[in-house]
Amino acid sequence: MEMVAVNEHASFELDCDTLEELADALSERLSCSITIEDPDHKLLAYSYHPEDSDPARISTIVGRKVPEKIIQTLWREGVFQKIMSESGPVRVAPIAEIGLGNRVAAAIRKGEMLLGYIWVAEINERLDERGMAYLAQAARVAAAKLMEMQLRSAREARGRRDFFWKLLSGQFRSEAEIKEAARTYRLRLPSHCSV
Repeated sequence: MEMVAVNEHASFELDCDTLEELADALSERLSCSITIEDPDHKLLAYSYHPEDSDPARISTIVGRKVPEKIIQTLWREGVFQKIMSESGPVRVAPIAEIGLGNRVAAAIRKGEMLLGYIWVAEINERLDERGMAYLAQAARVAAAKLMEMQLRSAREARGRRDFFWKLLSGQFRSEAEIKEAARTYRLRLPSHCSV
């Protein structure tokens, strides 16, 4: 397995508006497949994967969540404990019983709060020190993106709650106003309804 050398002047100040763009940019830079998960192991984003992806990666992508058997094995083997206790990326040895090949994992954190994980599948390449440093930098970028997503989600939830309060309390003046507010909060209204 060849060591991947990453440009030491590479910066992660990339134009990545989404986690998918971040996963693709990281994959391109490290020449490895990437998955990004939330703290509950739901798949948030993933990069292109080559034909020789391992079963653990494929089942995670197909199910949009890490399979329970894999999660339990990683906890039992102490992998998650190590990822959460280390300040930087952690190398994870293959675990044949769950179809997991060589991996490097990094916790995505904002302070002490765990926001998720970045997993790097080292199928044909192995990260060197610079690659590991680059992954740590990517985890910080991912943290900022996840915090933005959480804030946006909270604003949208508050907006939907306000919409329904206005609807229930009769604060809308017309059906057009109701429809416009529903579009703003991406709510689908039934064709017929009454309050």
